Amino acid sequence: MKNINGIIRELKYLSKDKIIPISVDFDSTVVISKYPNIGKDNGNCVAILKRWVEQYNVGIILYTMRDGKQLEEAVNWFNERNIPLYGVQYEPNQHTWCSSNKCWSIFSIDDHNVGIPLINDEESDKLCVDWDKVNELLEPILIKINEQWKD
Repeated sequence: MKNINGIIRELKYLSKDKIIPISVDFDSTVVISKYPNIGKDNGNCVAILKRWVEQYNVGIILYTMRDGKQLEEAVNWFNERNIPLYGVQYEPNQHTWCSSNKCWSIFSIDDHNVGIPLINDEESDKLCVDWDKVNELLEPILIKINEQWKD
């Protein structure tokens, strides 16, 4: 886990609009995977993402292997649930300080990440992100960042 002071230094240097960028995968992360279709919402992810955006100044970056029409459908999923996206496939300001294709974010939530809490969706029998456990891990950090990240 990153050091809070290190995170704040990184944010002050790279985040021009005081947003805490968090990249989020789509299939098996915010929805139960039915790729190429869109599966059902994954647990409490909608409520958690909305709270993070509203209370902790988080900017959600959709970072997915989907492209073309399937990417549009994923973006629409967020729009239909009133979860604003800060970026799609990249942090919107990173082009001002680097030319990398890799998305810059403070945290990444993806079912393929080592150590990410997973649960088995009984209906589909697929592993997916356990949003309640992710929230238990990240929300205290987001609170600390917000408390300490002042001018």
